Amino acid sequence: MINTQLSVTTQNAAQPSAPTEQPDSPLSNATATSQPSIATNHDSTVSKADKYGGGGESVTTHIDPATRSRADSKTEALALEQTQAARNLFYNPGPIAEQQLGMAANQLGELMDMMPNDEMRGAISARLIGNEGLMKGQSIQDVRSALSRVTQGAEASANDRGATVELMGGIGALFADTGATTGMQSRSQSQSEKLRDFLADHIPLLSDSNITEMKELGDSKVTGPLKSQQRKRPSPDAVPRFGMHDLGAQADKNLGIAPKNALGSVSWQLATIDKNKVASTAEPLSGHMSGSPSEALATFDALLGNQNEKPYVKAHTQTRSEAAENPSYVQKQAFHSQDEADVKSARAAWATGYLVATGFHSSVEVAESALKYSGQNPRPEAYSGTSDAADWLGDGAATAMIKELHESHSKTP
Repeated sequence: MINTQLSVTTQNAAQPSAPTEQPDSPLSNATATSQPSIATNHDSTVSKADKYGGGGESVTTHIDPATRSRADSKTEALALEQTQAARNLFYNPGPIAEQQLGMAANQLGELMDMMPNDEMRGAISARLIGNEGLMKGQSIQDVRSALSRVTQGAEASANDRGATVELMGGIGALFADTGATTGMQSRSQSQSEKLRDFLADHIPLLSDSNITEMKELGDSKVTGPLKSQQRKRPSPDAVPRFGMHDLGAQADKNLGIAPKNALGSVSWQLATIDKNKVASTAEPLSGHMSGSPSEALATFDALLGNQNEKPYVKAHTQTRSEAAENPSYVQKQAFHSQDEADVKSARAAWATGYLVATGFHSSVEVAESALKYSGQNPRPEAYSGTSDAADWLGDGAATAMIKELHESHSKTP
């Protein structure tokens, strides 16, 4: 493990307004803009579900959630808004975000250089250069070159940056053993085991105990307790995607990005979601509540952390310790210090930004695992263990919060 000391500049901190019983601080330290009310949405009538599903209960119970953007202008606007902010991060990252990703890319590049053969380098690159990946059809050397450009900073493209985040997410998924990383037909079980053993030796913070703590806090089974019932995979075929609900091209046009410079498309199996869930959530849905940010963030922290800092759970652990000593303790801002917020919110921006920018997951789907990373408890006491972020952030609050996170670490195009 390589321990890197980091010096960062300071940003201004501010909090958005919200009802007092809700988590009211974003992950970023950006100047807060007005936030929508954090509403609870429980209207799941069949008539509304039919509006988005195009059929009655006898036709289907699960639908493509993108149908809501085609039928509802508010959901479409939220999908475009969050897609645009996330994609701009990859085109115009701010200095702290660029520095953090560059440092991670340097560590990943060194790991690839230390691998004993191209078989292992191919194993770590399998998702990325496979038929569903951001660098489809490219080579192992192309992956290594992308990491070098991100390390150097100035010449990096949006796809180079996306590839770096994708690699971190893939490593996290490998250790979490969630089966969440699709497109792995080209990587055998034996290759996965050898890759995991190698990475475990070189990134000791990704220990079994640390990964267990990460999953207990931010896994998709925690953030989406009803995911197995509310989501189905109707086909094994991968579908190309280009931003939330395929609004990437419009977002790029609004940002003034030429197609040749655009963050590329990725492919994955369509997730259909319970039509009542879609009907009751104004926020766009894509693949249901996600633990993927926690996997990428655990890797990010492990690559750049130190032996005394558990990846992903550090801020949460500190919040819990403070609350145990003082029952009235309530954390009022993201993270526990300005320096930590500057660095860690940049990592959170990348981990969530890649998922939203490509359309893998939406803002509301990444909100809980991202907020927990900042040390906040985003689940109000009034909501049971079967609820998820769509129930309390589903009327536009998630888009506002995650958009602010991404904008706080981006330059104006």
